[in-house]
Amino acid sequence: MSERYKSGPYRPTRGRFAGREFASKRQYENALAQLKGHATRSRLVRTSGKKVGPKSHGNLATSERQARSRALAVTSRMARERISLAKAARLEGTTVGNVHKWAEPALERKPSGRYAAKPNRLYRRMVAITTDGVVEVGVRSSGQASLISVHHTAVKRFLATGDEAGLRRFRNKTVDGRRLETDPAALEELERVGQFEYESIYED
Repeated sequence: MSERYKSGPYRPTRGRFAGREFASKRQYENALAQLKGHATRSRLVRTSGKKVGPKSHGNLATSERQARSRALAVTSRMARERISLAKAARLEGTTVGNVHKWAEPALERKPSGRYAAKPNRLYRRMVAITTDGVVEVGVRSSGQASLISVHHTAVKRFLATGDEAGLRRFRNKTVDGRRLETDPAALEELERVGQFEYESIYED
């Protein structure tokens, strides 16, 4: 064993734990690491969850809107695919810190220390396929966001395979006062005129 981690009690003489006895220097350094991690999470929580609504959303800088949209996309992916926060953040091209900053209310920390997505009422702008065409809508809950996302999946499946069965569950469903499109002919026409040429259903 190296001198740095020599066994035996260790008592730091300065810093947050000055005078406190630890079983070893390794235990002391582990305590320091945990303290630093807690402080980082606390700072993220204090700067997170800006209350963004229909009016204040328009006041965000473009970079802030993009960062927030990616954070919300992460929580939706976590819920949809049952994957970890870190993996979802990586797939959405953002960071865990960004998700904490913009979507903290959408996260729930489990006893294991892992994060899971939870229902929330964070305002977001999304692209929806409606009877008025492909339009941007304001969504006020994770439930509505999930409805839009699952509808997109059903539409893509129909356009790829011709299977109309998945569209039926969305009949008469609305988001932001607009009815989701379920008519096969209308969806094929939207595809023909290039209405589905967007990279994300979340506003950038």
